[in-house]
Amino acid sequence: MLTARLYREFSYTVPVTSAPPPSLPELPEVKAFVAELCPAAPRARSVRALHACLARLDHREDVHTQEDRLVALARWIFRGADAPAPPGSPPEEAPTIRRLRVLVHSLHRFPAARERLSRLVRALVAAQSAQSFFAKTGIPGDRGLFSETVDRLSRRLMPQPIDEQEITQTLARMFPARTDVAWLHAFPRDLVLALLDVVERPTDDGGRGPPSAVAHAELPLGETPAPTEARADAEAESHGSGLFAPLRAALLDGILLLASRVSAAGLSDAIRARSPVCELQRSPFFRLPRTIDALLATPRRDADEIGLWADECRTLVGECRDVSASVVSRLESAGVSVDVVYRLELIDRGLRRIELLLAMLVAQEPLGRARRSVDLLAALLEERRRDLSLTDIFRTNTRLLARKIIERAGQTGEHYITTTPAEYLTMFLSAAGGGVLTAGTAAAKFFLGALHRPPLQEGLLASLNYAGSFLAMQFMGFTLATKQPSMTAAALAGSLQQGGADADTVVTTVARLVRSQLAAAAGNVLLVIPASVALDRYLVWSRGAHVLDETYAQATMASLHPTESGTIAFAALTGVILWLSSLAAGWLENWAVYRRLPEAIAEHRVRRLVGHRVTAWASRVFSRNIGGFGGNVAVGAMLGFAPILGAFAGAPIEVRHVTLSAGSLTFAVASLGVESIYTPAFRSAAQGILVILALNLTVSFALAFGVALRAREVPVTQGLRLIGSILVGLVRSPVRFFLPLESGTKAPPKMPH
Repeated sequence: MLTARLYREFSYTVPVTSAPPPSLPELPEVKAFVAELCPAAPRARSVRALHACLARLDHREDVHTQEDRLVALARWIFRGADAPAPPGSPPEEAPTIRRLRVLVHSLHRFPAARERLSRLVRALVAAQSAQSFFAKTGIPGDRGLFSETVDRLSRRLMPQPIDEQEITQTLARMFPARTDVAWLHAFPRDLVLALLDVVERPTDDGGRGPPSAVAHAELPLGETPAPTEARADAEAESHGSGLFAPLRAALLDGILLLASRVSAAGLSDAIRARSPVCELQRSPFFRLPRTIDALLATPRRDADEIGLWADECRTLVGECRDVSASVVSRLESAGVSVDVVYRLELIDRGLRRIELLLAMLVAQEPLGRARRSVDLLAALLEERRRDLSLTDIFRTNTRLLARKIIERAGQTGEHYITTTPAEYLTMFLSAAGGGVLTAGTAAAKFFLGALHRPPLQEGLLASLNYAGSFLAMQFMGFTLATKQPSMTAAALAGSLQQGGADADTVVTTVARLVRSQLAAAAGNVLLVIPASVALDRYLVWSRGAHVLDETYAQATMASLHPTESGTIAFAALTGVILWLSSLAAGWLENWAVYRRLPEAIAEHRVRRLVGHRVTAWASRVFSRNIGGFGGNVAVGAMLGFAPILGAFAGAPIEVRHVTLSAGSLTFAVASLGVESIYTPAFRSAAQGILVILALNLTVSFALAFGVALRAREVPVTQGLRLIGSILVGLVRSPVRFFLPLESGTKAPPKMPH
């Protein structure tokens, strides 16, 4: 809790007086003003505009008008006409810096202009609060990710009321563009210091009187000085004529508010349950606000003690970061929650802001103070721009979640990459089983479509057909080729993280991945054809009818034409669906691990009846299959409902899956007869199958690989170098991209964790 000494040393009180406001000194006429500043250019339009801006400054106007006057002066600096260089200016100086130099020169030359600007800034700073600017700008709110997103969206789309009591909007109007913030960094610090000096000290003596003994008197702890006008005047004098004292007081309040929010987030149940075990009073999140209280209660003239407390605060900030890092490391192995990531982001940004603000309290020479002040202003203005960004909040708060989803999908996809001829053959046989099962899925699709059920029922039946078939493949150990790329792409991106693998190793992994995909695709397609023929023959023998009648068979063949139908777009859409299913698989597995469902199954009370071995076995089975279960159900639902949603929206959307399409074409040929193979329609449909295969594989792989690179923060340049290395490797040894040449049993590179 703050003591009376804190208020005595840092607080600001506006003197209460009933005297009328002093009159404003008059500026010289325009010609005299221009002639004094730039005698070589008596008609300089830019200097005349500066005179107009300074002449309009009046601290007696309302806050909104004062703000408009100051904004107009800032616009002159950043967007005014080119001004003549004042005497002694460096050559080849940027126009913006030259205009700022002209302003400072005019304030030095004309005390009336200096007095007008100083009084207006003093009145505006006293009337507006900067606490939110210091403590809230760029810091996530306590509402959570969804509420914060809705709030940002409403601020972007809806008009916002003007709050004349907040300095944030004034500064936003003064520096509206990103280039303005860049100019803040470019301004010479000695020039900024000169501007601050003339604004803070409008008169020759700087507005300072002799040091007041009242301001430096020692009071007992907890005693509050009497709020007399003399004491208020003495306090204002002790704070540099009181011009920036309100900003200093707001900065102190901002530090206290940030420390409280960081402490609350760090001591929340979600963070503390994943933090290293320690006593509450030893937690750095518990100690941080109390140490900051002690720092702010230290007299300003005691620079050594302030420095010691500031070092202690920085040490605690580092310890808070260590705790946050340990929480992140535990999330890496135990699953990720957006809520936890949101709190970690709040802690990280709060700690960085506390460090920025603390640097302003430590004693420093004037030039260093000007540098830190400008850097702080630029940083806060940039953070305010991020406050309105929707992509920023999603990218920041979902990056870790996306990474864990990609990692878990990649762990599932590692076994899809074959190395030896034996593994290659095993992949082909597994895909062959998937092809046989897909023949039944394709036939069931036509039977369900012939029922002509209402759209919702039709979508549910189609989804059950697809999902049931894919789940059967999972539990029978079969493989569906088009589901592999999105899984293997994540495994490949893992080998690129932080340069974890050299170019040759990555090219070798890509070669293994490509031939594994081709083996699986060949197994699917080559076996779905005879299986479909056998199923059609069986139905002819048992029912006396083909799977498709002649009209439906001709329509099916025509729908696979690569250019005269929507095959290309539908195949690409199916690739997107396959990629989304991999995300669903990774998300569900992360969710299960985060909720510790495998442990809950292993320790369920039913083990008292069946024994711990049975529950442990069930836990292992659940862990191995939960991701595949989620992915299969997701892809089945999306494939089944995509046409229904398309019809609902008035868009003719269909799906084109290579194995299902190959089975459908086989059923069409079986219905039309073997002679249909020699027709142009069949040749076009066969070409369509190849197009579908290429798009299913490449679209799903490209999307998964791109997201994996971003989630793992692999630089774009490294990804481009990878593409070049792959092309070079393909030219040097094309055979290894199609057939296994390794003879050992070396496994593919694993993802670093």
